[in-house]
Amino acid sequence: MKNHSIFQLGAILLLAVAVTLAGCQPKGAEKNTSTTSPSKTTSTTKTNKYPIAYINTDTLLANYNYFVIASKALAEKEQKANASLEKKGRNLQNQYIAVQKKVQAGELTSNQIADQEQRFAKKQQKLGEEQQRIAQEIMKETQEVQDTLYARLRRVLRKYADDNGYDYVLSYAEIGSPILIAPEGADVTENIVRILNEESGE
Repeated sequence: MKNHSIFQLGAILLLAVAVTLAGCQPKGAEKNTSTTSPSKTTSTTKTNKYPIAYINTDTLLANYNYFVIASKALAEKEQKANASLEKKGRNLQNQYIAVQKKVQAGELTSNQIADQEQRFAKKQQKLGEEQQRIAQEIMKETQEVQDTLYARLRRVLRKYADDNGYDYVLSYAEIGSPILIAPEGADVTENIVRILNEESGE
């Protein structure tokens, strides 16, 4: 019986979050084009050098405690599941080899061989079902982590943009990011990570 790894977390979590988080214009801070209300226009004047900020998603995911802890737990669960399934697969393979030797030695009747074939087929099916169940379980938990991370990040970014006069907050990563060059002064990653960690208490 050939065994395969049931999961590959790799960059799945990272890619799920490494998207452009644009459109975070502060509520009530739409640009006023009326010339009769100069005071309102003044209130929305940007005090930041850059009206667009960005977060480095690689840095954020490496330092956001909730994500680090959740990723470690998922990786450990995956590792244990793989080890358990591989052990069961090896045991089933050894049993199959032992029966094959008896067949070759002529120690089993045709009925006994048929019974053994059915027994192995059921065990193999059961192992496959267990593999699928665990895979779905891990996928569900991974999605829950992604959803929680995205919801928290988007909420924090909206408030941060509102409080600091940013129209947009973009995501940036060392590899695969649509942003090729960005000024260091527009990087708000450290502030966002601090707020997220303080908020979650982790």
